[in-house]
Amino acid sequence: MSLSDGAKRRSRPVQVVNSSFTNCSTMRAAGGAIAILISSGNGAVGIGSTVFTENVAAFGGAISIYDGNETNTASLYLEGNTFGE
Repeated sequence: MSLSDGAKRRSRPVQVVNSSFTNCSTMRAAGGAIAILISSGNGAVGIGSTVFTENVAAFGGAISIYDGNETNTASLYLEGNTFGE
């Protein structure tokens, strides 16, 4: 898995709140709107009150989370989100 052109690298927990992702896509990677790669240690992402509409990807439509090592811990917390076509 590789990061797409618009990818951001973070080394601490990430929160997405009151956001909207519409018509995001990638056919070369994972996660049309959000792709999370935990490459070492522990990772946590929280997403709340966010709308995902018409997002597509080769792997994981709107959101994809991937733990690159069996010793890592990847956590995804979702609350009050809307997913639609």
